[in-house]
Amino acid sequence: MSDRGWTLHAKKGRRQTRGNGVARRACRPTARAGGLGRESDFAGYDNLPPGYRDYSLGPDHLEARLDVASEMVRLADTMRSRELALRGHAVRARDFLEMADIAAADAEIEWHARLAEEVRDPFDLWLSATCPAMRALLGGRFDEGERLAHAAMTMARRVPGRRAAAENATMCFTAQMYLLRRERGRLEGFVQAIRRLVEHHPEVPAWRAVLAHISCLLGGNGEARGEFDQLATNDFAGLPRDAVWLGAMSVLSELCVLFGDIPHAAILYQLLLPYAGRNCAGLSLCMGSAARYLGLLAATLTRWDAATEHFEAALTMNGRMGARAWVAHTQYDYASALMARGGPGDCERALALVTAARLRRRGPVAKAGWWLVGGAGSPVPLPPLPCTSRPSATTGTSSLRASVARSRSSRATVGRRGRSSGT
Repeated sequence: MSDRGWTLHAKKGRRQTRGNGVARRACRPTARAGGLGRESDFAGYDNLPPGYRDYSLGPDHLEARLDVASEMVRLADTMRSRELALRGHAVRARDFLEMADIAAADAEIEWHARLAEEVRDPFDLWLSATCPAMRALLGGRFDEGERLAHAAMTMARRVPGRRAAAENATMCFTAQMYLLRRERGRLEGFVQAIRRLVEHHPEVPAWRAVLAHISCLLGGNGEARGEFDQLATNDFAGLPRDAVWLGAMSVLSELCVLFGDIPHAAILYQLLLPYAGRNCAGLSLCMGSAARYLGLLAATLTRWDAATEHFEAALTMNGRMGARAWVAHTQYDYASALMARGGPGDCERALALVTAARLRRRGPVAKAGWWLVGGAGSPVPLPPLPCTSRPSATTGTSSLRASVARSRSSRATVGRRGRSSGT
């Protein structure tokens, strides 16, 4: 959701280049049919062909998009244009995030922050303040992420008369608070903030997916199901393949698994499969490896071999990114799938995954199939991962629970959860 605000900024077209009054649109240079545009095409922002925004920030053509951004940086150096360099480094940062190349993304974010300090444009100063919040949340440093997110929002509010910038900041801040609150198990009272975005930005259906997800977590299955079914119309064709498509797919996949909706799980699986190697990321929010969501969907479809492959890939990518929370989520999901499969050694592997996730996390976290609560938090009850097969008696579900309970701290509890099962 976060990058949609960025593209709205470009869509408004209200920013002016200092000195010449040329309309300055973020992320507007485009790749021609035969390759990158000529250097002369970048001489003025008004000469840039339309349509690059959707082309560049959607889920497709990642390599070409990175080539365009790299050309922007090169031309910015030739033209001594710090404004164009800002756009190029920002797009490159997002591209590297989506590729899960965190070191490269951090380098681009640092370049962008330096240039933003030199140019002193309010939008770029805000964007450079938002990125550290995203990085803290990705690393599981939630207190730091919350503090930085509030600081970025405060900065945006100090800019007078910049409605587009305010919209960007509000949406990005809300997306970060959504992630923060779901990790802490504190979604109560947050529904109205999402409803406002749904009402004010009908062009961003991803907010409806977030609203449905929160409603489901809080027990409003009727509303959640209604929103999900509307979004699923024509095989989810109503969701624009823009900057927030991968994020929307991640939320919808989790929701589909919670519903145990096998037909839609098959559709979502096919839609997301081409992007299995991606990080569902933007410059203000990362939802972790797309492989995790494919693993959830594959397990719902009882495609156990595929689920195992996806979960292993997600563990590798999320671990490489230092995404502590998403590693823990993946470990819980994987453990749930193993217990549902109930094969030889699955119980032992599930216990190892749950134990590792508990040690990795601090504070409450709620997962499909498993829950973990530490401190004074309370678990959010959710249905177990849907499956057609259950662990046999020999796999020892109760034994697993007992083993997990023995391994817990005095203030943490791990167990199977689910409304329908009554556990």
